[in-house]
Amino acid sequence: MRKVAVFFFVVIIFAYASGYAQQLPDAVGAEIVKLRSGTPQERKDAALALRGEDSKDAVSALIEALQDKDSSVSYAAIEALGISLDPRASDALWEYLKASEADVNIQYAIAQALGKTSDPRILANARIFIKDPAKKAAGLFLLQEFDDPAVIDVLIGALSDDNESFRESVAEAITAKGRMAGAQDKLIGALKDANPQVRFYSAGILGQVQSQRATPPLITLLKDENVKVRYMAVWALGNLHDPRAIEPLIESLRDRDPEVRGKVALVLGSSGDTRAVEPLIACAKDKDDYVRSSVIGALQLSADPRAEKTFRAAVFDGNEAVRANAARGLKALQEAGEAKP
Repeated sequence: MRKVAVFFFVVIIFAYASGYAQQLPDAVGAEIVKLRSGTPQERKDAALALRGEDSKDAVSALIEALQDKDSSVSYAAIEALGISLDPRASDALWEYLKASEADVNIQYAIAQALGKTSDPRILANARIFIKDPAKKAAGLFLLQEFDDPAVIDVLIGALSDDNESFRESVAEAITAKGRMAGAQDKLIGALKDANPQVRFYSAGILGQVQSQRATPPLITLLKDENVKVRYMAVWALGNLHDPRAIEPLIESLRDRDPEVRGKVALVLGSSGDTRAVEPLIACAKDKDDYVRSSVIGALQLSADPRAEKTFRAAVFDGNEAVRANAARGLKALQEAGEAKP
């Protein structure tokens, strides 16, 4: 009796397994039908249901769905094709990305899917895309997802792009995902690039990450022909807090651009280095209001008693900001017992 029961149990299990195996193709087929002819929501759900399904018919249906009029269906198809092991899936994504005029969100979705793979075409295609106004966003998305040392070279080159917003995005990509360990030397080299935009952003990134190795080349940039590059070099050196930069910055108090002179003054004041006090006092009568305000503000930060006479003269300045900084400077000295009331 026991043998008969075991026999029937085995038969039941076999029948169940056989039935499940027979139902699986039917289930996939049903999803394919919905993907091709269902409502937008049904098509989207079907595409997501076909993730990981690498049968010929399923992949073909997902490739067709890339062109769906409803973008949510396209996104779902991209997601499903991105994890497919069928080489036709990645081929289709590349072709769609190259040939279509898809909006930036579709480009991002495809680039994100491809960037997570080890597809050897990523770097070569990204180099092409990033120079194409219609595809440069996709190129950047690809590089953001792709982990390869050569990516830094492409990104640094992209800092010369004509679009400021895009350059900002490139700079963010360079500092992301721990790339800076291998990027500092290349960014230091880029400080000598012929394109001022590359020099500008490279200086900014090096200042942001406080690369002490960048101090000497950043000091050289204080004499750059481009005023924006000089300004950024001053800002970067201010972030590095390297005493080697103090004397060169003091020399830059004579820069021909008032915005640069003002920034230099503020950086020197923030440094707390006493070498800067006398040179700052000498600049307190600069013709430019912004520079005078910055100089008095810098001396206020230093709280050095040598600046008392300068503060007392500046409280009568024609510029309100200068007068306010001078008053604060005097008050700070008086509270410290370093000046007469």
